[in-house]
Amino acid sequence: MDLNGLWRVPLKRGDFGQIGKIPKQEKVKVFFLFFSSSLVAILLLEFGLRIFAPPRNIAAGTLDTTKSAHYGWTLPPNEELTFIDPDTGEKFAFTTNSEGWKDVDHNFAKPEGVFRILFIGDSITAGQVRPEDLYTNKVGELLAERQITNVEIISIGIGAWGTDQILEALKLEGLKYAPDLVIYQLNPNDLTDNLSPNPSTPEDNIRWKKPFKYEIQNGQLVRISIPRPGKFDQSTQWFMRSAIVYNLTRVTNWVKNRLDYPKGKVSTNTNWWDEYPSNPVTSIRYYAGEQTPDMDRAYALMEALILEMKHHVEAYGASFIVFTTAGDEGYRQWNLNHEWMFSDADGDYIQWETERHPVNWYIQLEKIKEMTTKHGIPLIEPVRVYERYRNDAHPNAAGNLNMALDIVDYLLTEGGDLSKWANP
Repeated sequence: MDLNGLWRVPLKRGDFGQIGKIPKQEKVKVFFLFFSSSLVAILLLEFGLRIFAPPRNIAAGTLDTTKSAHYGWTLPPNEELTFIDPDTGEKFAFTTNSEGWKDVDHNFAKPEGVFRILFIGDSITAGQVRPEDLYTNKVGELLAERQITNVEIISIGIGAWGTDQILEALKLEGLKYAPDLVIYQLNPNDLTDNLSPNPSTPEDNIRWKKPFKYEIQNGQLVRISIPRPGKFDQSTQWFMRSAIVYNLTRVTNWVKNRLDYPKGKVSTNTNWWDEYPSNPVTSIRYYAGEQTPDMDRAYALMEALILEMKHHVEAYGASFIVFTTAGDEGYRQWNLNHEWMFSDADGDYIQWETERHPVNWYIQLEKIKEMTTKHGIPLIEPVRVYERYRNDAHPNAAGNLNMALDIVDYLLTEGGDLSKWANP
């Protein structure tokens, strides 16, 4: 049968019954033609989207590495990864080192006469910028410009890690490098990451892969092993790397946010409100009113984890500093630009339904300053503006440079060198 001829001949009433009489062999041909055409169309769409709207790696890491069994997720070692500039769409690649960090390789044995600084943190330390623009590398450049050249910078950071995972990496790997100074980069969302996973954590959230949690029991910090549910098998990971799935998810989330949170209300913050589904006014990190029990618990746990870091670092014989982006004006402007909060002559606020609620943007910085002062921990806080990408909340190249400038200024405040931080 000539299939092409079949589609060209106009069908008359009563002819539709004849289609069912097409021989089985011809039906297989029709099915194969339909299937192959659909597959080609899908592949072309996937290929086109990968060129014009590719999936963007947001520095979160993967689940199928050896280290992920302990931390939950890490970057693969010795692998070239591609990142996309969130604003321009420009692609750039980098290769992870042999330990799976966005850094060059370092020997565990420290060279003679070298002052080692270990940075350890989350996606801000992993970075959404080119390696040469990352704040950790900029710190090294700025120190060299000030004639301090005997410094080696080591960087350990993975996206979406909380203080608890960073503490684990410090104990298991960071201190092996014999650092003279450890700087913990504390991000505002570390506060809530430490409480995850919990019953309210969305099922597809990567935090279900954390194999442990820390809790405070009877005033003591306790590490609890938890099972890793098999929610992220290899087929799921392959599926989620699809450009079609990535863009469909973006469109779906955009539509959902516009329907659920029209202009004049607060938008969804997946770092807190999705995991603690309640009135965001009572749970927002920057809410100026009375703090909730969950928030009090989050601050207490963060304090205990930071104090544990301090004990391990100082027991090793190194200095410990906390560097935080909390209270940064760049991130405040990003939130205002995206209408996650608003501001007028009376100050910052969020509007929930018909009520206005004041926001204290600096409340988290105030609490971090309180806990670090209490335990005698030096704190580097934002002085300059950490500019963010327009389409992403991470600091861009200019923001990373300002972070590095704040750090170097703090380190060299007294004496003009690093001697203050050498083996206290």
